[in-house]
This record gives sequence, C-alpha cells and structure tokens, in this order.
Amino acid sequence: MAVTGYTQQQLSDFLENGGRLTFKVHASDIDETNGDAFERSPSIAPQLMSGFELPPTSIVIDDVHPYVDAQVRGDFWTRIVTAVYAKGGRIVYRKTGPQIYDAEASWGLR
Repeated sequence: MAVTGYTQQQLSDFLENGGRLTFKVHASDIDETNGDAFERSPSIAPQLMSGFELPPTSIVIDDVHPYVDAQVRGDFWTRIVTAVYAKGGRIVYRKTGPQIYDAEASWGLR
C-alpha cells in the first residue's frame, strides 16, 4: 500500500535535520508478511489506539550489511524505518481506522 501524509520536502527535511514527521501507513506496510496479525499480539493489542513501537532487530541497525541491504532492497517504509532507528530515533504507531495507522517518526529531538 502507499505510505502517505507527507510531502517530498517534509521527508527530505526530516531525514536530513531530524524532528517529527507523521506518516499514514497501512497494516500491510507495518508487517508485509502477516498483514494486520500484529494487532492481535497480547503486548500490542491494548496499545493500538494509545501507541506502540515495533523497532527493527538490532542486527539491521548495528551491522552494516543488513542495514545496506534494507536501504537498497527494502520498500519505501522499510527504508524509512531503518533510517530513523539508525539515527537513534523511534516510530510510534497509533491505529486511526481499519488497518490504517499514524506512524509518528522522530529523531534528533532535544
């Protein structure tokens, strides 16, 4: 599905300078393999509306080879997730409708 809710200028500024940017994402962007199955996870289900985080495994961020692979071969959302977490940031998801989420990405905040 398409990730929306931003302009190209907002995205460029965010990736270069940090701050906060909220994307609209579909459940299938969050979990390409299982769709919205994560919504039923006992640790996530109670936080669907208030906000939850799904950071990537540390090997993707800490090891240059998986990171580069994610940046080169990953889809748009995978590249955003790995870039944000590699910069020490985070992404908090909040359900806003059936299989639709706000994904608030942030990094470099003081």
